[in-house]
Formats: sequence, structure tokens, C-alpha cells
Amino acid sequence: MKSILIINNDNLLSKSLKTFLEANNYNVSIAPNLHEADKFILQNKVDVFIYNNSDPKLEMKKPLDGFGRNNFNNSPPMILLSSDGNLKREKSKTFDHLEIPLNYHLLLKKIEQGINNRIKQNFSRSEDGQAFKITSMSDLKDHILNTQERQAICKDELIYKQHKNASYIYLIAQGLIKTLRMDEYGKELITGIYKDEDLFGFYSFKNISIYPETATAIKDSYIYKFPIKDFQEILHKNNDIALEFAQALSDHVSSLKSNMLDLAYSSVLKKTTKTLLHFAENILKDPSESINLSRSDLASVAGISTESLIRSLAVLKKDNLIEIKGRNIKVIDLKKLHYIK
Repeated sequence: MKSILIINNDNLLSKSLKTFLEANNYNVSIAPNLHEADKFILQNKVDVFIYNNSDPKLEMKKPLDGFGRNNFNNSPPMILLSSDGNLKREKSKTFDHLEIPLNYHLLLKKIEQGINNRIKQNFSRSEDGQAFKITSMSDLKDHILNTQERQAICKDELIYKQHKNASYIYLIAQGLIKTLRMDEYGKELITGIYKDEDLFGFYSFKNISIYPETATAIKDSYIYKFPIKDFQEILHKNNDIALEFAQALSDHVSSLKSNMLDLAYSSVLKKTTKTLLHFAENILKDPSESINLSRSDLASVAGISTESLIRSLAVLKKDNLIEIKGRNIKVIDLKKLHYIK
């Protein structure tokens, strides 16, 4: 998640910006003055600065050019806010400039452009000028985030289809994605649920293959797609990340075997509780949040019929283990759910 530092002494404007940007999947911090901003960037990575250039309390003691250089090999993008139509106290044309009152969607566009432009120029090179080496899953995610274009995907929109050529892998910036297959009777079987910062869609590590399943958005999401050929080249050149992927796949296979045993031997109630626990503990950012998913999707994940799921939810609700409001399901007692058999 990209980090933005707002340098501004206007609490109302800062809170408004913070709420809007966090809703768009940015990590936002606020510094009331340049002195506090200097202290912040000594210990924190910042991807974009937003500076209220019209705030009289933010008197500059040094030029803004180069600000933040101690935390990057070059300065991050800065967006100057002004209410008077001029770049007050700052003559540099280095920065983007927006008028107050703000057009928030234009601000979002400026932020994304600034990040993409800086990364495309510098991400592929390290400080000593040598080629950047991707050695971990985290590096790969950063590389995808910083070199590819973010795409908006609407709820139920198709991302890729079963039996089509597998040309890309995908990274979720924000949202919820499901992969699925159709059985011979046309019934949808969910094979995976993916959340923020998850990679999905990798099925071949050597040759171009076909997608063995379909992927669609469970809710409005933002994703990045990365060419499978580039992904294979990275694996070929970096043993560390290849081993990390091998371990991840091994863990996934072990999890699938465990799920197969559950499908074969667990009770309907146990399958339901395990599905709820999986969402509460692994998918949601906070276990106390509500699970907002159709009953048919939940039933497909659990491997049971929709009718059986609904009956099981009624039992759990009666025992005060979950709370149901419409299609929202909230887990009340995680500990007790683990003991359901």
C-alpha cells in the first residue's frame, strides 16, 4: 500500500483528505508543519507528499526541491495545494499544483500519475546503478504495483475465463476476487478467494498454458495484471523467489488436501463454521467486520448446498455465535466456533 504524507495545519482539510485517500487504498499520515514532516520521513517511507502551499503557518525555511531525499534515492512526487492561484513562496515548476477547493478525483489522478512516473524512471535501477533484483514475493508485488497500470473491475466482472490462454498473473490492490469452475451440471464451484495484496492466476512456470478456471470480482475491485512471460523470466533469474513460490505452492497443496478431507468427513455444520472462520481470520482485515457474500457463494466455498448452509447459519445464530443482518454475517465468538464439530 502506497504511503502519502499530508503537510497541512488545517485540521478540517487534512481529515477530509485522509478519509478520501484511505478509501482509495492509500496509507495516509499528517504532519502539521515541515519540522514534523522532516522527523516523520526519517523513519517512514513516503511515496507522495501533499503540501498546503497556501497555509500561512507553513513558512518554508528551505526550498521544497529535494524534500524527502533522505528517504529515497530521489525525491518523491509532491502536490502543492493553493487557494490563490499562484505558487506562493515557491517558484519551482517541479511540482503538480491544484486549487482549493479541491477536485478530489483530479487529485487522485495526479497522485497515481506521480507514483507511476517516478517508479518507471527509477524502480528498475538500484542506488549503485545496477539492475534491480527481485528476490522475494514482496519485491515482485512492489514491482507489479510500480510498473503496471491499475485497473478497476466491477462486481461480477470477468477477469479471465477457463480454457483461455493464460497470458497474465494478477495482483489485487483492493477488493475481493473468486476463482471457480463449472461442474458437468452447470453448478459453480468456487476454488479460491483472494483479497487485498494477494497474487493469483499463476498456473504455469515454464510454458504458456491455459487458465484451468475462471476468475471474477466478488465486489468492485482494483487489480494489476503482469505478463506471464515477464513473471517466468523473473523466476528463471532469481532462485530465491522461485523457492519462495515453490514453498507457497506446497503450502497450498497441503491446504487443499486438508479441505478435501473436510469435504469428505466433516458435518455440514462444521463445513459452515470452517468457512466463516476462514473469512473472519484470513479474508477480512478485522475479524469483527461482517462477511458480505451471497449465500450461494458461501455454500460453494463450503462445498454444501445453499439450503444446508442456511440451516447451519440458523443454528449458529440461535446459539449466539454469529449475527445476521440481511446478507451480512458477523462472527461474535471466534473461539467457540473453533470447537464446533
